[in-house]
Amino acid sequence: MTDVEDVSFDRPAALGERSALAGYVPQYEIAAGLVVKALSDETLEWLAILDPTAGRLDDFQLASLRRLDAYQFKWSQAGGQIAWAS
Repeated sequence: MTDVEDVSFDRPAALGERSALAGYVPQYEIAAGLVVKALSDETLEWLAILDPTAGRLDDFQLASLRRLDAYQFKWSQAGGQIAWAS
């Protein structure tokens, strides 16, 4: 049996949750904006979250009369800005 050191962290307990929300909030804002636009335009037929067991919005479908848009939200940290041409 080995000795286990007591590890303490110097960061607030809620920091991890706040970090997670930094990724989730943009997903929710984009999805909400798409739904509000479809409602305003009176074109919304239905919407779906493809994996409700995932616990968070990831794959999202928005259907109108003649169109089905599917979105997958992915976020990562990048080292600086990325130009549109890239």
